Amino acid sequence: MLEPTLFQHYLAFDPSLWWDGGRLPREAAAMTWKANAGTTRYLANSSEPGIAKAVLAFMTTLHAAPTDGIRLHHERLPDETHMSIYPPAALRAFRSVLRPATAVPSD
Repeated sequence: MLEPTLFQHYLAFDPSLWWDGGRLPREAAAMTWKANAGTTRYLANSSEPGIAKAVLAFMTTLHAAPTDGIRLHHERLPDETHMSIYPPAALRAFRSVLRPATAVPSD
């Protein structure tokens, strides 16, 4: 997220928002969120209380900031733990973020 034009899609599952003293969530509101049109920030969280609360607060901050050209998506997976979140979150993220723009006709 600190290099907004480096990738088209960013996926984070149960992100360690506490890292670096919680710098990213703390400074998110003051950051300039510039990205190419159509970029995506996809975050998913498990039922882990500390992570779920931090991700919700972070997404609330992002939704309040000017994020022109950025699609924000937050998925809560309350039946998952930090150890089990990756398979279902990755599948949902890939289907959401990488789906074709138009449906492909079937034969």
